[in-house]
Amino acid sequence: MSLIIALILIIIVCTLTAKDKSKSEAYERRRNIEKEAVGKWESLYVDKELEKRLICCISEKDNYVAIYDEVSKVLANMEYWKYMLDLGFPLNEDQITGVSDYKQARKRMQENQSVALDIMLANRGKVSSWASSYGYVAYVRKGTTLLKESYYEYAETILNILRSKGAHVELLYIYNMGSENYKWKGSFGDRFKNDDYTTIKPFDRSLFKTTSLPPIE
Repeated sequence: MSLIIALILIIIVCTLTAKDKSKSEAYERRRNIEKEAVGKWESLYVDKELEKRLICCISEKDNYVAIYDEVSKVLANMEYWKYMLDLGFPLNEDQITGVSDYKQARKRMQENQSVALDIMLANRGKVSSWASSYGYVAYVRKGTTLLKESYYEYAETILNILRSKGAHVELLYIYNMGSENYKWKGSFGDRFKNDDYTTIKPFDRSLFKTTSLPPIE
């Protein structure tokens, strides 16, 4: 009797082990497929060497006029971002040395550098490594109308530039665990699935449609 019980237990253990192994193999296959797809997307739209060169170029004072000329052409046509040009759009340390509030000036300079990088990469048919992984800030569920519109306009502008350069790219709105971003479809940032914690929607103006409340009777 004890031998029979032992055999039954061995069979059960072997069956469970085989199932676990099968699940693990299926998970690995799925991961490899996803990695391959992301790698293909990045090979088309991410160029880390170009990105490094542009970062150095943007912060070099001798390049300021050329950088400003390229970036300002885009910002000047943006309703919510052209204000950056009115603030002087500093891009290098020489332009903020000696200012009264250096900390704030340096923060603004770094923001300008980030915007310049996004625009210059888009002009060359590429996106930044950061944007590939994390996308762009979105204010859909939270924030003022100004924040909603301005950050939508930013992502839309980068999308339109890329498409004008022949890039076949698409943005998605992804809300996950309290964080909301516009992310590139097919990129590393697009690794979530619709579930109880995640909402994924197309990138368009329907994101801002609100349902009116019924009248009080």
